[in-house]
Amino acid sequence: MGWKKRALRLAAAILLLFCTGCESAAAVQAPKADRQPAEAAVSSPQSAAPKAAPAGGKTLPVENIQQRPEFPSGCEITSAAIALNYRGYEVSRETLAGYLPRSSSFSRSDGRLYGPDPRETFVGSPDTDRYGCYAPVVVEAVNRFLAGVGASENSRAVDLTGTPAERLYGFIDRGLPVIVWVTSGMEAPSPGDEWFLRSTGEYFRWIKKEHVMVLMGYTAGQAVFSDPDDARGTVFYDRALFARRYGELSRQAVVIE
Repeated sequence: MGWKKRALRLAAAILLLFCTGCESAAAVQAPKADRQPAEAAVSSPQSAAPKAAPAGGKTLPVENIQQRPEFPSGCEITSAAIALNYRGYEVSRETLAGYLPRSSSFSRSDGRLYGPDPRETFVGSPDTDRYGCYAPVVVEAVNRFLAGVGASENSRAVDLTGTPAERLYGFIDRGLPVIVWVTSGMEAPSPGDEWFLRSTGEYFRWIKKEHVMVLMGYTAGQAVFSDPDDARGTVFYDRALFARRYGELSRQAVVIE
């Protein structure tokens, strides 16, 4: 009988150890579920861009301004004028161009051609056929204009560069058109002139057909633009095509809040 009692006590101990082990395993796994929301929060975009808009559609009543004949390469500043006028600031492209930093300074040294950085200044001049500028330059010009007319601190140009195309439609839902860098006619880009940036020594190649428009609406399958270099004024392109061209121009975008 003694050995039977000992066997029963041993079996009970083994069973108790097994149950304790299961609880310990559950305790190790439980925090994993608790961590999931925190991980999701970390991976969420920190951009000011709203969530992607629903597929229904909306188009803002944006009035078009044409860049030609005065500004053959002035799509950037004309698009900024389009967006500003929609936001209630009556300004011509000519006036706004006066706030634009610009440089046409190219020089050769040690067999290399050095020139301006389009992220810092308009390369060339909008009233010539070369070249253009990138988002930070438009932000600077618009904000200088807004400061000059005494706009409130809440009215400012914001660089949205890096924001996915689908998230830009959320600004349309808020009543804000978006200045975007794409290509003329949404055609495939091709390599253009090349030089080294004087400020950094970095190699740079201009993209042929670089163009800037104002995203003013969307439908289930199309994006709607005010194009400063298309006589129709308002043009429509497939949303997937827009996203591709926008990505090829480094997802550059500016909104005026």
